Amino acid sequence: ISGPNIICSGSKVRLNFESTGTPPFAIGLFKDNELFADVLSESTLLTIEIDPILSGTFRIGTIHDANCDGSGTGTVNVTVKPVASALIDTIICEGETLMIGDEIFSTPGTYTIVLENSAENNCDSIVNLTLGVAPIITTTVDEVICNGDTLFILGEPYTETIDTIIEYLGVGNCPNYIDLNLLVKDTFSMDIAQTICNGDTLDFHGTPVYEPGSYSYAEEIRPGCFEETVLELSVLPAMIVNDLSIMGDNGSGNGAILVEIVGGTPPLTYKWNTGQTSESIFNIAHGEYQLTVTDNLGCVQVFEFVVPMISSSSDIHTSNSKLKIWPTLVSSNDKLQILNVGTEAQNIVSINWLSISGQMINLSVDQILEQGQTYETVVPQEFSGGVYFVKLTLAEGASIWTKVLVID
Repeated sequence: ISGPNIICSGSKVRLNFESTGTPPFAIGLFKDNELFADVLSESTLLTIEIDPILSGTFRIGTIHDANCDGSGTGTVNVTVKPVASALIDTIICEGETLMIGDEIFSTPGTYTIVLENSAENNCDSIVNLTLGVAPIITTTVDEVICNGDTLFILGEPYTETIDTIIEYLGVGNCPNYIDLNLLVKDTFSMDIAQTICNGDTLDFHGTPVYEPGSYSYAEEIRPGCFEETVLELSVLPAMIVNDLSIMGDNGSGNGAILVEIVGGTPPLTYKWNTGQTSESIFNIAHGEYQLTVTDNLGCVQVFEFVVPMISSSSDIHTSNSKLKIWPTLVSSNDKLQILNVGTEAQNIVSINWLSISGQMINLSVDQILEQGQTYETVVPQEFSGGVYFVKLTLAEGASIWTKVLVID
């Protein structure tokens, strides 16, 4: 047996066997007097590779050919040199690189690098690298302070207006930055937007305000430092009577209040002191009446009306006052009410809608309205927002014209 004497850990040793006799040969390979492996050779010359794992002495312990036992000669003293190993756990700054051998690293991760024949014993060196990359952080600080105040950044005081870049060392002693934008002011401003109902009053730092506009108030909150409050006041549109007709009561409770309220924020709701919730009320006695109107935003307006007492002899109506169309301001999906405010029944035979462009729609009806009765008719779908004239034709031939404004 013969072979090399020195190898590096992890390498294999090549052993050469030269036998005499009749093949095949059964060879017992011993290491340090203990059986290491059984080797079968089909010829007189044999070469095998083994991993000795540790240093030791190899020899032939037993040998048998096809017919006889024999003995072996020669030894191989194998020395296994250790492979160098190193563990590197480090952090580099963003934008930097780390070189090990001829490899360059810039991305965080775990790596195994083999440096061939670089150890002092001429064996390989294995480097296990754990690499972290620390980012370069820039933090922006936008601050406004009052004159006389102090802002501390990394323990350093700042009392004056300044725009500067502050450098400091972060993780891995890498440079980080603070972009400081400091403004020192004598007066701070606070803007307030407020909306009130028409007729309401707002107390603004002791001053009653009720008209739309901009109001300001300044006070010294500490020596040399002032705070200004700016109020932008909006006032919602008022609710007003757009049209009104009051029918007197002749003692039989046949009075009426026909009123049209506009403004505010639609839709509007109505509540009379009688408990009724319509915009207009009919068949009421003479006296005082109160209407409370509430819009969609909760604004409230109160209106007061008086229905007079009249005698029957003074209750004379012309043909134009026998019927009333109400309201005169409607949306395109609303209904019109035709009211008999006369003392006699009225027979309506047609309703004509005429646009200001000349388009006309005729609606044939045959409706008898007794005194105080109401008939409803819808706005024609063909008509969108605009001004229209509605003509009522009675069986007796009289006509009543009313201007109506339709909104989308």
